[in-house]
Amino acid sequence: MRTWPVLCFSLPLLALTIAPRDVEACSPAYCRAWKSVSIAHSTPIPADGVLVLAAEYGEWTAPEETDLAAVYVEVSGEGGELINGTLELSESPLAILWRADEPLMPGLEYDVLVAIDNTIFGEEAYCADDYVGVEGVFETAAPGLPETAAPPIAAEEELSYALDMALENLVCCDGAYPYVEMCGDGQSGWFEGHCATTLQNGRVTLAMTLDADAYAATGGQIGVQGWKPGELTHSYTFGEDGCFGVTAVNFATGEVVAGESICLSPEAVAHFGPQAIDPSEELAGACAGDPYTCDIVDESWSEEACAPWPADGDTDSGTTSDSDSGGSDSTGGETSGATDSGGGTSVTDSGTTTGSGGTSDTDDDSASTTSGIDDGGGCACDVDGGGSPAGLAWLALALPFAMRRRRS
Repeated sequence: MRTWPVLCFSLPLLALTIAPRDVEACSPAYCRAWKSVSIAHSTPIPADGVLVLAAEYGEWTAPEETDLAAVYVEVSGEGGELINGTLELSESPLAILWRADEPLMPGLEYDVLVAIDNTIFGEEAYCADDYVGVEGVFETAAPGLPETAAPPIAAEEELSYALDMALENLVCCDGAYPYVEMCGDGQSGWFEGHCATTLQNGRVTLAMTLDADAYAATGGQIGVQGWKPGELTHSYTFGEDGCFGVTAVNFATGEVVAGESICLSPEAVAHFGPQAIDPSEELAGACAGDPYTCDIVDESWSEEACAPWPADGDTDSGTTSDSDSGGSDSTGGETSGATDSGGGTSVTDSGTTTGSGGTSDTDDDSASTTSGIDDGGGCACDVDGGGSPAGLAWLALALPFAMRRRRS
């Protein structure tokens, strides 16, 4: 039975460190910090395997080995003795690996405590809390690493459309004059009024599920590139024909083995491409005045060159451009209405993959044979500096680890 010293590193104390960071002005587009960490597997790991910690890192950048300096992992055995180990980084799929310096004993339970101090990254850590961590237990099984192969994967295709909010496709009203956002991912924004698009693009989401029994049999030692370690489901959204390359990674050995790709069906491929839509109903419900379109000059609508919409009953046409650089290339999901703070920005599915093919539901797009839609928000912001008092108190307790847990 475990006993805990007063003010030891329990989850309630960790919860006190969670304090939202204040957002200021547009700043570097990247963020360096560990945003979250969790134990990736609940089944026993081989005694000669590694402890896999699923992690989420930063914005618009990937972690490096040196970023492990912010990570402290403490593993203790049943008698409370500390187990020495070494941290390693798995880049794809992203994970923090803890490897015991000596093989673990099979059939035992080990306590694990992870504490991450993001303050070492300074202002570059604007996207994460100052301190994040997790604690839990893991069990060991007999030695013996699994074969490097992905568990069987079941896949389903889901068809949908993404609204194309490029400047040349918009119709607006009530003083809305959209522009291409310079701080961000090049999508359209506006400060007042309302805008609707005349174009949408077909997309296909590949919803995939790992075989639970086969995955459990790996002891958490096998990952799939593009897949968050420990999760059985993953989705990838395509904007054009493509395949999801299934590549298995053995966390314990580092071996990488490419498997059979999952490709889209001919029916799904036929769904791609632009489709004109009539925004009349949306505009009628949102606008007080008559809708209009304007010429595009220097990546924004010109208030001096506007015309009523529709022109001669044509409800399929958007704006015209007087500039070679006019219009944005954003393709998002549903869009949000305009507000006085630039609410015309289109809202897209989560994911930070880049290109024009699709978007993943994790930050790792290396598994796809096509690139991803750039639909992450690049408008990074500074923070006010410093952490919360509770976070500083937690660091004072957690990082020195002067008090040790004991098992009696």
